[in-house]
Amino acid sequence: MKKLMIIAALFLGSQATAQFKPTVVVNGVTYNATTNTPQHVTYIQQDFKDFSLAADSFYVDVMTEAQWDMSSNIIVSNGGVWSNGMYHLPNGCQVFVSDDRDKYTGDLLIVRLFGSRE
Repeated sequence: MKKLMIIAALFLGSQATAQFKPTVVVNGVTYNATTNTPQHVTYIQQDFKDFSLAADSFYVDVMTEAQWDMSSNIIVSNGGVWSNGMYHLPNGCQVFVSDDRDKYTGDLLIVRLFGSRE
């Protein structure tokens, strides 16, 4: 199941590269953007399906590698644990770097999943 979640999470990142779409569908679950700027998007689940691997919401942030280094240090200092290619925080948030890059700057796309379970 963890691999399915990671695959779904990577798909979330690739969906965000359109900078940023107002609505995305991931594994049949619809998410609408509630905040949408060139540097950040917040997606909220609209379907409320009972699928434990579907995030209730997720953020995508554009960061330079230096910004990500600082952010990942903060994640670790707040109890984040690296496992299966992502950080797992005590509050249930999961954070990873998308394989995709910002299409305008080439910077990293950082994805934060909220409300999904392993």
